Amino acid sequence: MKNVQIFLLFVLFLYSCSRHSYRIHPGESYYSPSQQTNFGGSSLISEMPLDSTLLLTGIYCDRNIFLDQHPVIRMYSKTMGKLSIPLTSQLECKDGTVISIKGRIVEIAITYSLIKKTLHYKLLEPISVAVIYETDQIKKAVSNEYRKIREQLEAQITIEGSKLKLSAAPEWDIWYAEHDGVFIFLSHQYDMMYAANIEFIVDKKSNKIRDVYARQWFKGEL
Repeated sequence: MKNVQIFLLFVLFLYSCSRHSYRIHPGESYYSPSQQTNFGGSSLISEMPLDSTLLLTGIYCDRNIFLDQHPVIRMYSKTMGKLSIPLTSQLECKDGTVISIKGRIVEIAITYSLIKKTLHYKLLEPISVAVIYETDQIKKAVSNEYRKIREQLEAQITIEGSKLKLSAAPEWDIWYAEHDGVFIFLSHQYDMMYAANIEFIVDKKSNKIRDVYARQWFKGEL
């Protein structure tokens, strides 16, 4: 009887896996190794000349990410990795919106009294902004699917000695990989000793989840 129960549980597990229209990749990441812990991304405009204009498409992040004062545009490419473009001011659109933006590169100076230095930073001053579409419904679908498979993901990625529990309602960072035609919904979760990345890859054309990557590691390894 016990063997029959084990067999039935195994069949139910296989059935639950087969219901997914996407692939789950435990212990893996969509990002290259060098990008897996680069959470903020590199500035696309740091080496560009002042007063030059730039036209780009990306995800608007309304939170004050850059210098704890400025929102950013987020993009991703396999060759350049995570890219962020800091803006001089907030835009009149929702966090997570796909936008096309034209702007001028300007520079600000911040003096740090503790180190007695003035550092210069380049930001994009918006000239025109066009909303392409909002990702609210995609984020809702990602969050719903994450809740369904959270325990499964946790069981698959938890390493020996770890007590890290995946959040029931994580915050998602969204990156737009235009060349690959996907959105990357990334949740970085951690405790004192361990960290985990959960990545939902969503196809831009269909708005459907294509892959889920989940990886946990001991923070002392990196």
